[in-house]
Amino acid sequence: MKTYLTTEKLSEFLSISVQTLNKWRWEGKGPRFCKLGSRVVYDLADVEAYVAAQVRSSTTANPAAKGGHPHATQL
Repeated sequence: MKTYLTTEKLSEFLSISVQTLNKWRWEGKGPRFCKLGSRVVYDLADVEAYVAAQVRSSTTANPAAKGGHPHATQL
């Protein structure tokens, strides 16, 4: 059985504001969601997949596009 989260529950789960989730939906960002009439819900599996895709090892968006890390040693 699938688990669905409301916007409010997802806000608590991710520790971000409801307004941020609303903005992400409007901008086409964030986890996938489902519209059920006027209600928005998020499948927990989609939320977990979205969070897993956000894992990074650097705050640089694309180090290669900017010439690499400024402290990197080239061999």
